[in-house]
Formats: sequence, C-alpha cells, structure tokens
Amino acid sequence: METTDIELEGGDLHDGEDMSSGHVGERTLTVLGNNSKRSSEAGGAKEQRVQSPIGGIEDWTLSQSRIHTRESPFICSLCGEGFNRLSRLLTHQSIHTGESPYTCFICGKEFNRPSKLLTHQRIHTGERPFTCSMCGKGYTNSSDLLTHQRVHTGERPFTCSMCGKGFIRSSHLLTHQLVHTDQRPFKCSDCEKTFKSEKDLITHQRVHE
Repeated sequence: METTDIELEGGDLHDGEDMSSGHVGERTLTVLGNNSKRSSEAGGAKEQRVQSPIGGIEDWTLSQSRIHTRESPFICSLCGEGFNRLSRLLTHQSIHTGESPYTCFICGKEFNRPSKLLTHQRIHTGERPFTCSMCGKGYTNSSDLLTHQRVHTGERPFTCSMCGKGFIRSSHLLTHQLVHTDQRPFKCSDCEKTFKSEKDLITHQRVHE
C-alpha cells in the first residue's frame, strides 16, 4: 500500500489545490482511500496521512463533505460568519484582531495567513506557476487563472438579477448594479462631483490635470 504524507497548514489549503506541500503539523490523521489517479493505476488503496494544523486531529474528510452540504458548524462569535473547519474560523478571526503574523522578508508587508504571503512573494520573484492551457499566460494564484479562463470559455457566472447581464468577476457585477440604483459612490476630490464607477471618475479627473 502506498503511503503519502499530506500536511495541512493553518486551514490555508484551498479547494482544488495540491496537498503535497506545507509545514509539518503536530499530529497525524490517517485516511485510507483509493481517490487518486496514481493509486488507482497502481491497483491498490492509497494511504494519506494528514497533518493537523491546530494541535489536535481535525477530521479532514468530514470537513470536505461540509463543502457539499454547506454545513458551517464553526461560528465566529464576533460577526456570526460560519465555517466548515475550525482552522478556517481561527484564521478568519485575525480579521477582527488585526493580527498579521506572516511578514514578507523582502518588503515587510504583513499577512494574516501563510498562503497570502506565498502568493504575495511571487510579485518579487516573478513566479507565475498557474498557466492558462489555452494561451500560456501565467498567474500568481489559481483564482486569477480561473477568472482569466472565462475569457476563453465565455462563462459569465455572476448575473445581474435586474437585467440578466453576466460578468466574469463578482466585483464587475457589483459595479454594474449601481446602474440600476441612484448610488454614486465615487467622488472627485477636486470638485466633489460623484460617479457610479471608478472608471468614470478617472476619466473625469483628467479635466483637472
């Protein structure tokens, strides 16, 4: 039986990311399964040892099932937001405390989780490990690659409930929805004229140059 050590660091393993890297945890949870292409080709079950990041054994299999059931039993006492894993709740709470213990040794910028620090450091190194299979363009993180690929596929998962227009980013949808309201949140610092989009504000500010 093949054995693979998998280490989870502070809840920073994102869905769909490779679990083969991380820092050593304190305890080990052994999960048996034939859930990888490599193990099925070898014709046997693959043993996965998951390192718990929080000093106790966290049932990784159960937490993964909560993704599908949308169960979020770990609730933040400050804002009420729920999480499917205790480690993610602990990471979230740093938003309220302002704690940012992970510091970039190059520029000194601080982050509340190691995965954000890792992504940030790629700005300095120029590393672009996530590459589009269609055009070869590289990105520092998987989410930016996923968003980019929608340019090729035509997918527009964020749809306006008022007019049906679709967008590749949720931020684009939020900006668009201002068209349907009277809100004009972007204000010119020179003349205090307001606009519905940042793009319109930037265009306007050229008048003052």
